[in-house]
Amino acid sequence: MNWKKLLTSPPPAAVWLLEGHRIAYLCRDRKGQLSGRSHDLDESLFEVGPVGLQTVDAERLGAVLDGVLNGFNCPSKVAVIVPTGWLRSHLLTFDKLPPSKAEIEDIVRWRLKKMLPVRPSDLRLAIVPAETSGTQQRVLCLSGMERAVSVLESVFESRGIQIGQLTGFLFALANGEVHDATDPHLYVQSEETFVSFLLSVGGSALLVRMKPLPTDGLTGPHLERELQLMWSYVQNELNSPAQIKVTLSCQDAEEQLRSWWLQCEGAKIEEEQVALQHEEWYAALGKVRSAAALAIVGQETSE
Repeated sequence: MNWKKLLTSPPPAAVWLLEGHRIAYLCRDRKGQLSGRSHDLDESLFEVGPVGLQTVDAERLGAVLDGVLNGFNCPSKVAVIVPTGWLRSHLLTFDKLPPSKAEIEDIVRWRLKKMLPVRPSDLRLAIVPAETSGTQQRVLCLSGMERAVSVLESVFESRGIQIGQLTGFLFALANGEVHDATDPHLYVQSEETFVSFLLSVGGSALLVRMKPLPTDGLTGPHLERELQLMWSYVQNELNSPAQIKVTLSCQDAEEQLRSWWLQCEGAKIEEEQVALQHEEWYAALGKVRSAAALAIVGQETSE
């Protein structure tokens, strides 16, 4: 599975991150050097509903982009990483897939019609074939509201910037996975109102799960319950492997997530490798969020 194909053309070397509270920019030049900026962001610029991002305040977002870009050259094609909860992801199984992309999209939209409370025609889709499961065929589908995605694109395009890749933090982290790896890899991504899981082996998705969390102050018990269910599923699905890599991406529950996984026998917490020559920027953005951007632009730097 090539995560780079999700809502994308070949990935660029510049990344914008929209994290609700913060917007950030990371770019790698032709010599391999990294540079970046980050800035506070008012969450009221975005409205999020039951199927993800609903509306974007184009005028106010444009003003923020202008402030970040002031005196800074940005490539004409970029990747944009958004909160995982802004999009919806599904791993769908079919007895047989039709031969053409158009026909595959039609049957995926028909399936989504039964799963999401919106018209399938209102969705922007990215569909990537996954590994077969026995005699059945699977596809990984990432969807977003067309009107919201279009507005987001137009804000960047009005500044001469094309969004070549749009994805959530969960899939951005998986973007850097070694595709011939044999060990299973579990990505756990927590946001204020969502927890998401991606289980893959060698770049092939075995499970994608997104669960909303309550906003009544009782997130802790609900989050722990989802972790327990996921770990039980992983152990059963993979026949209790000796070791599972676990990458954590957390917004508000990093300590709770880390301490919980450290108690799980066989779970190996992966430490993100963050370039330290931009300490101020990474300190402002956050270590784990930097890792999502670096997974796309690459971590090697020139001497």
